[in-house]
Amino acid sequence: MQSARSLRTPLYTACVFAVLAVGGCGDSLLLPADPATLRIAGSGSGSGTVTGGTQPVLQCTIIGGSAGPSGCEGTYAAGTAVTLQATPANGSRFTGWSGPCSGTASCSVSLADTMQVVAIFDPAIFTLSVVGAGTGTGTVQTVSGSAVSFACTITAGATAAAGCAAEYVLSATRITLTATAASGSNFSGWGGECTGTGSCIVTLDQTHLVTAAFVKKR
Repeated sequence: MQSARSLRTPLYTACVFAVLAVGGCGDSLLLPADPATLRIAGSGSGSGTVTGGTQPVLQCTIIGGSAGPSGCEGTYAAGTAVTLQATPANGSRFTGWSGPCSGTASCSVSLADTMQVVAIFDPAIFTLSVVGAGTGTGTVQTVSGSAVSFACTITAGATAAAGCAAEYVLSATRITLTATAASGSNFSGWGGECTGTGSCIVTLDQTHLVTAAFVKKR
């Protein structure tokens, strides 16, 4: 007759095998789930930071669309919820997420497995526009070597379809606009963000709208 110990040993071995293979034996023995890794990657040509998570806290710096070597990856217990916030650097704008999140609001994920979230930063683009006024004709342009090339023709107060708007990246650079009246017209002055009849100086720090008025000579 076999001993009780010899009878139990095969049953025990079979139970462990069943748990490892299919979670059997009445689920009396459950193996812990593998931890999950969250990675942050960058895209675009702008810069910014992505922060979120606890234990570890993620603080990922993205420069020129490339994520830094540290602070951009963390390992968490499976099922952990992580919320990420994106903050653009000066001169950049956050244009959205790619991967499990989309849009420009915060990104919330539940880590069932290893996951990668892409944060897209692009340069902050602004526009300088010139609008004509009056009854005369003339041109508005930037001086030679300016950071923004600008050549706008105004005919009988009407602004040309091309050459009267320019895009630029946010900066502290200042440009100078000059107004030149055509024959038979006078430049009567600036409107909008400039005044007077001298040069108009604009800082490329936001969107700007300038009016240039030309009148016919009497």
